[in-house]
This record gives sequence, C-alpha cells and structure tokens, in this order.
Amino acid sequence: MTFTENRFKQHILRILAVMLLIAALVSASAVPAVYAETPDPSSISLYSQNAAVYCTDTNTFLYDQNADARIYPASTTKILTAIVAIENAEDLDMKVTVSENAEYGIDPSSSHIALETGEELTLRQVLYGLLLASGNDCAVVIAEAVGGSIEGFSDMMNEKAAEIGCTDSHFSNPHGLFAEDHYTTVHDLCLIMAYAIQNETFVEIDSTLTYTIPATNKQGPRELWHGHGMLKNKYAYYEPVICGKTGYITEAGFNLVTYGEKNGIHLIVATAGASQQGEDCKDTKALMEFFFNNYSLSTISVSADNADPIKLDEDTTIPVSLPESEVKCLVPAGEEDTAVTYETVPAEGLARPIAKGDQVGELVIRKNDTAIATLPLLSAEAFPEPGRALQGFARNLLIAASIVIVLILLLLLIASIRRRKQRRSRMFLHSNGRRHRR
Repeated sequence: MTFTENRFKQHILRILAVMLLIAALVSASAVPAVYAETPDPSSISLYSQNAAVYCTDTNTFLYDQNADARIYPASTTKILTAIVAIENAEDLDMKVTVSENAEYGIDPSSSHIALETGEELTLRQVLYGLLLASGNDCAVVIAEAVGGSIEGFSDMMNEKAAEIGCTDSHFSNPHGLFAEDHYTTVHDLCLIMAYAIQNETFVEIDSTLTYTIPATNKQGPRELWHGHGMLKNKYAYYEPVICGKTGYITEAGFNLVTYGEKNGIHLIVATAGASQQGEDCKDTKALMEFFFNNYSLSTISVSADNADPIKLDEDTTIPVSLPESEVKCLVPAGEEDTAVTYETVPAEGLARPIAKGDQVGELVIRKNDTAIATLPLLSAEAFPEPGRALQGFARNLLIAASIVIVLILLLLLIASIRRRKQRRSRMFLHSNGRRHRR
C-alpha cells in the first residue's frame, strides 16, 4: 500500500468514526426520560393577589396563593346569597314586592337592574337579576323576602357558611358592597361555590347567558346578560367554563369565582385582588389550563379486602368492614398506572367494649407516595368488656335460666313453709286431744 493510499484509508476511517459518533448522539437524544418531573403550578405568574384551585372530583385544593388571607368578596358574595335563597324559599315562583330599601338603600352607582318600589316579580326572576346582572337591588329583595331583613338574612348566610366549612368568613349583607365586617377568603369562596354547584337550580340560573324578565306592574320586559367574561360570546371566552360570579369594589379590586370542566376534571378557581378587568380571567384560564393539561383523573375501587385486620390485644384481631367505594385522584398525565398502596392505621387507645360498626381505624390510600384519600374502617364484629362475654342469645338464655331457678327456689320455699305449718297444726290438735281425755 502506497503512502497516498494509506492516508486515504485513514481519512475514510476518521469520517466513519465521526458519522458513528453523530448517530450515537442522535439516538441518545431520542430516548425518552424514564421519570418525568411532577408539574409545578408555582411557576405560573398571576396578576391576582389571591388565588385558589379546588377539584370537586377529589374534594381537594390543588393550588394556593394567599388563599387564607382575608379579602372583601364584593359581588362574589351573591353565590352564597343565591344558594341560601334557593334552599330556604318556600317557592321560587312566589311573588315578591320591591321595597323602598331595595330601590334606595343601595349605592345608586353600583350594579342594579332598576327595580322600582312596589314592583312585583317572582323570586326566580330576581335570582336571575342577582347572578347574571349582579343586581344589588335584587340582593336586598331576596334578603327581605327570605330572611325578613338584611340582618336576618345575613345571619342565615353566616350559618350556611359555617355549615359548608368556611373557616374565616363573615357576611353582613347579601350583595357585597363594602363593609369592614364583610369578608372572606378565596379558600372559603371555593368551598361555597363547590357547595352551590351541587344544586341544579343554581347551576341552571348561573350558567344562563341571557334572560328576559317579562313585563311587570311597573316596567316592560328587561333583558339580562351574564357578566362573567369567560362564558360563551364574551371577551375572554374559555370553553370549559360552566358558570361563575364576578365581583368588584374599589377596596377589593377584581374578584372572580369560576367553575369549569375538561377531560372529566371539574375545577373551581377563585381569584381576588386583580387591578384591571380581564386580568382575573387570564389568571383563571392559566390555572385551569395548567391542571387540565398536566393531570388526569384516576378512579380507584376500594373495599375491605384492601385493609388489614386490626390488632386489639395479643390474642384478638378485629376484622374490619368498609363499604365498596370509588376514590378519585388527580395524577400527573402519563402516571395513571403507577402503583397504589394501602396502609391500615389503628385508632389510638383501642379497648373493649367495641360495638359492631364502631370506627376502629383508617385506611390511608396513596398513589406515587402521596396520600390521596383516608377512609374510616369499622369493626365487623362486637367485642364486649372482659367478664361480659355472654351476649345475645346466650346471655338471654342465662337470664331466663336464672329466673326459672329463682322461681323454683321460691316455690320450694313456699312449699316448705306450708309443710311446717301443717305439721305444727297436727301436733297442736294431737296434744289438745290428749289433754281433753285426761
């Protein structure tokens, strides 16, 4: 081989080596990662000062930005106003009459539907005015019709908020106009909305885009439009949105509560403290999109077979019962098939007596090492106190036998007493007869 041929061969080998290196790098870059990082919503930049995301499928909060800080709710108050009215009114089609307080007792520059004193409508029509047009005059009419007064209805609102599970809320009016003692949190607003959407009438009204109030004794027909900017044909339309409520006062900024669904996932987003209209809609969409796009809903079937017996003492274990149920959880997309684990946690201080059906522990369900649900475990049997082992039929049998024995002893005693009396009587007569013969 000549010098030239040798150099040519070396040149070819170098080219082949470079090509093989390039091919190896391309192949390596094409291999997908085995483990994906859990999506992190904290990277989302929001305009709003406060925000919370709640999943109604799993009854869990997914996101929190100053969610427990007090805010002035403004007209998002009307979510609670509506559900309290719907639940407590005798008939939504009953006639209500507008009072002077409803017409003149609100700030005339605030939102209203121009109700007039003495005007007659149905409560249902006023509810449409409340939720679609955010009518503050409608809120007063509802409060007076259902609660007797603003104060009486506010008491009903606070009772309902406590029942729902709100932890830092106080409502002093039905409309949300500013008052120092009228406050809530976006955390509590999510809970209120989650409760309200369980009522079909609320969702029917609050998801309506337009509604016409027929002519009344005072005015002609009135057409109402929903004020939520993310509903169909609105400036910030977002298809998953089902219903919601806006709110604005100077002291609060722009607040928004929204309920939506996509891919089987149902979310509630509450935001507060945006400085410009539309920023609340942008924040809501960003938060909803994050969870809709990065998570999927998994359903896990759970039964007593997933739990272990609970040890009561060295010689006794408690068989547990658990109604078959389904637990839903959100998992990062692509991780739906990861393993589910179950942990049986006994109740503290377990001791006899234990009745059948008493809670004796909990079943903690985890997916990806994250607890997704905790279910109560009930005793499938009764465990009486020591020395009181006879229960049910055996105990009743012993009681009956004891009663019979006592009765037999009483009868024997009575018979013995009678025999003694008879013996004494015969002895007395016999002795008297001998005396008489003498």
